[in-house]
Amino acid sequence: MNLPNLITLIRIILVPVMVIFLLAGKHGHALVVFVIAVISDGVDGFIARAFKQKTSLGAFLDPLADKLLLTTAYIILSVYHFVPVWLAVMIVSRDVIILSGLAVLSAYDRFPDIKPTIDSKITTFFQMSTVVYLLAYNHAAADSRFGAYLMLVTALMTAISGTRYIIIGFRLYDRINEESDQA
Repeated sequence: MNLPNLITLIRIILVPVMVIFLLAGKHGHALVVFVIAVISDGVDGFIARAFKQKTSLGAFLDPLADKLLLTTAYIILSVYHFVPVWLAVMIVSRDVIILSGLAVLSAYDRFPDIKPTIDSKITTFFQMSTVVYLLAYNHAAADSRFGAYLMLVTALMTAISGTRYIIIGFRLYDRINEESDQA
């Protein structure tokens, strides 16, 4: 196992640690854990690219770690009314749709090398920034004008990138059908 994959595994392990702090009402501690996880996401990617240590395991684990971190954070933050439930549902639904699409494609023995789109990267940035902001300023941030705008931008970017992935998924599915019709 290489260093980037080890860092990604540590990020996955940090998810339950963050949950424990959130459930205990220790938002400052949860914030520190979340920020460490966010920073580790950039670090493992940098190391993998800079030192040519990209692996298929890393390509699987890295987005999984991000989805676990963000969906868990949004679910818990919605339960505690830091974010509106609709936003948490939107973020979780987007990830479920993406994973479901990949499952459908894998049922056809297709494992597409889907690279994150620029809007997906922007979405992840806003989703992470929203969690950091809400944890840093506690519940009051959800009622602030900036917090409301940040959540709206996060929702908009989540919708845009989710739609983009749905379109990509249908194109891949159509390509599979065309290939099977020709065979």
